Amino acid sequence: MIEYDPARTNWEHLQQLRALPEGVYYQTLAPLTLRFDLLWYGGRTAEPSDYQQFDEAFNQLRQRLSHNARASA
Repeated sequence: MIEYDPARTNWEHLQQLRALPEGVYYQTLAPLTLRFDLLWYGGRTAEPSDYQQFDEAFNQLRQRLSHNARASA
């Protein structure tokens, strides 16, 4: 969907996702990115609800991507 570049920040990758026609990926990842930043850079401790939120979003995105994947021949 977008090209991963390790030199870019999470927010720069989100900006690329925002430009895609289907906004669900941006809408799903933006709040999670904010939460990750608060946990990582804010020195906060992750709660079980954080893990659950990340896990649910990962599964939702994985399912959506698998439905949209094209078979390569």
